[in-house]
Amino acid sequence: MKWSSAFTLRMRHARKVAVTAMPYFDAKSPEFRAATLNIERRAERQIYDERLVKCFVPNRVLEELETSQNQLIYGRRGVGKTHTMKAHLSRCVERGELCHYIDCTSFGSGLASDGTHQNVGIRFFSKFLQAVCMQLFEDIVRLEQPVGNQQEQLEGILARFEQLCAPGSNGETFNYAQVIAVTNAFLDCIGAQRLTVLIDEWAQIPLPSQPYFAEFLKRAFFANPRVTMKIGVVEFAYKLSERVNGQLIGLERSADIFSDIRMDHFFVWDEDKDFVERFFVEVLFNHLALQLNIDLGISSDDKLGHVMSDLFTQRRVFAELCRASEGNARDFLVIFGKAHGKFKQQTVRQNIGLDDVHNAAIALYRGDKYPNISSEGELEKFLDYLIHSVICNRKSRTFMVPYHLRNHDLLRRLYSARILHPLNLEWSHPDRPGERYNLVTMDYGTYASFKGTANEPEQQLFWETSHPRTDELDLVPLDDRRSIRRIVLEESDLQKFAQPGN
Repeated sequence: MKWSSAFTLRMRHARKVAVTAMPYFDAKSPEFRAATLNIERRAERQIYDERLVKCFVPNRVLEELETSQNQLIYGRRGVGKTHTMKAHLSRCVERGELCHYIDCTSFGSGLASDGTHQNVGIRFFSKFLQAVCMQLFEDIVRLEQPVGNQQEQLEGILARFEQLCAPGSNGETFNYAQVIAVTNAFLDCIGAQRLTVLIDEWAQIPLPSQPYFAEFLKRAFFANPRVTMKIGVVEFAYKLSERVNGQLIGLERSADIFSDIRMDHFFVWDEDKDFVERFFVEVLFNHLALQLNIDLGISSDDKLGHVMSDLFTQRRVFAELCRASEGNARDFLVIFGKAHGKFKQQTVRQNIGLDDVHNAAIALYRGDKYPNISSEGELEKFLDYLIHSVICNRKSRTFMVPYHLRNHDLLRRLYSARILHPLNLEWSHPDRPGERYNLVTMDYGTYASFKGTANEPEQQLFWETSHPRTDELDLVPLDDRRSIRRIVLEESDLQKFAQPGN
């Protein structure tokens, strides 16, 4: 692995910091262990948003949100959608803009809802309107110096808004024109040019009802040029549109939504090692420092120095931690916590080593990820088939999927469980010119589970001549993507395990 000269210089600076400065982190202390256990792994569980924003690491996604366009924010669970959206919320509020965050989890599960998919969508949208109304009421409360009878006027406008939250009768859904008019009247009265609404946990809306919810959203808010919507969705677990009786309902890309942000593509170690490691260094430092009441205001280079010198035996260990997380911030923090637990069980090393990270990744896979799908018989059999066909027989962890099968239900469910990870790459088969394929890789922990067994893969690697391959470095090897060109998951393989109707 080659490092940019700039990064190499920073690493040298980091080592100098380690020699001259007292350790920030004592990895063997009870206080540090308590800090690793107390890190909030789900951003929405933070009690105080101020703490959440303090430990946020600015990233490219945050910059892409700085637009008035309606956007979809794609990402697996745990990649950092909520944290990023709340950081954007903080930025908007600091600028004096009207911006609100709404979590769809608060609308209920919909599991016990009676009626058609449309009726379920109506009930969820009614709750969404109530949430918007409540948020706007909070804006009135926060007014420092209302002008004249401004507060009374705003309360009157919201009283009208509240009446619009209930669906109409005689087959009507909602009075969309009135929702738009009342929203604009509120903006005019409070002196705001625009309302931005951040919608999180879209997956909490029942999947068959999502297109109806999206249709109501389009008519009431997307049709209003003074309202901007940013929607966080889990890749492969959402449905924005559908054809009903020959008519398309819901939200359309390029018509209603002009910009997509795919967070899963920003933090893949194989694609940008320097950026990803710098990013996760700050993620780790900030979360630990917040728990230990350590100053977060030091430079990025100093954070790098303290993390590398105080916590890890070598920089390769941190690189493996980044790889094991597969670009997922929550998994990164979980694996670090488990690695620190493994480290505490030994007495030889002073810092976290490669074996600790390796065993932590295996523990996350076996203890958390695999049990989530073990109750689904055919899915478990399909995963077992992949493991033996790809890892055991082909000595790889990455394979090709025909483009038209990339969203197959079996694959989507393993993507959601973070056992498979679709890569941002298209590939070609040497014997099938013109056909498009996507690359999919198995989770680091899945592959690592076979380390030291008879089925351990031994694929050829692209090691630099100046970077010899050793057992110490080769925990989970990098893929030789030339050899992957003949490892194809065929449609017949999927049909063996697909449920009827999928």
